[in-house]
Amino acid sequence: MRALRPWLALLAATAALGATAAPPAPLPVLKVAPASARTLSPQLSASRIAGVRRLHTAALLQRQCDPDDSLVRQHDQAFALDAHRELVFVGCQAGAYNANVVVFVVDHGNLATAHALHFAVAGAPAIADDAPAFELQRLGWPRFDPVSQRLTETTFYRGIGDCGHAASWRWDGAVFQPETVQLQADCNGGPSGDWPTVWRTASSPGNVARDFGPARGDSGPR
Repeated sequence: MRALRPWLALLAATAALGATAAPPAPLPVLKVAPASARTLSPQLSASRIAGVRRLHTAALLQRQCDPDDSLVRQHDQAFALDAHRELVFVGCQAGAYNANVVVFVVDHGNLATAHALHFAVAGAPAIADDAPAFELQRLGWPRFDPVSQRLTETTFYRGIGDCGHAASWRWDGAVFQPETVQLQADCNGGPSGDWPTVWRTASSPGNVARDFGPARGDSGPR
């Protein structure tokens, strides 16, 4: 029995340490605005898109967009955020396996003051050497769900989708709060969109890239 006592003491000490260890910090819980009760007619959507594209050419060019490319215009969309604001996707770039947009918010129909959104997630890894954190000026393969108020993006680094980044945000009535970031920097031949989650909140989807991006199979590269 004496030979067992050191092991018993070690087990007791380990159990005591586990009992006193602090539990992991809870994940952030995001405030989410109610679903929009308003929908945009095709005519109003087209008007918002055309107006933003016409009045904010400088912002599009600054983000290296080709506003005259007919292919990128296929990714133009507009949605009602709430009673007086709209979310407008203006197609920016389109290629073999990626397409992206610049996202604008229009307030009270004032197209001249529409502003392009810049998405940054402090604490998430940067995707550019000169950036301090995860930052995007364009969203790849964007989706917006007015019911959940969730905005998602997915960007492939190559066609088979074994590397890239994906993220989601939720509209809180004033701004889009970051919800999830996935990032696979190394192209390792893994399954399409199967990328590690590097930043999350309590409401994060299981896999943004696979649930909402081109890997879903209903849009994007073939």
